[in-house]
Amino acid sequence: MISWNVYVEDINSGRIVTYNVFDHGGFLDDCQKNYIINKEDKESFISQLRLDLAHRYKSKCEWEVVVISLFPRKEQSAIKIDVYKQVRLNWEQFCDYVWTNKDEFRKEKHGKKRGLPSYI
Repeated sequence: MISWNVYVEDINSGRIVTYNVFDHGGFLDDCQKNYIINKEDKESFISQLRLDLAHRYKSKCEWEVVVISLFPRKEQSAIKIDVYKQVRLNWEQFCDYVWTNKDEFRKEKHGKKRGLPSYI
């Protein structure tokens, strides 16, 4: 199974936990559609991947965490960072990983085999 972990807040416990961005059903579906349309064209695949990632994870409070220094100074320097920004920190590696494993989108739907059209 393809995975890329980021930090998010578990709203039930209030704790910061790791989360696989591909566990979001909508984002996984977006990646699967992208695979069908752009499986031979890396540049188009990556361009659509960035748009899909932004659509699902950018600037949404449920996907944001606050990062603060362990040793704060007078002026608190806390920043909010969402899942989109976390992935973009290692964008080249993420793109290489997803492109290398793009065939997994043909098979996976939350850890189960998915029946996609036979022309894929």
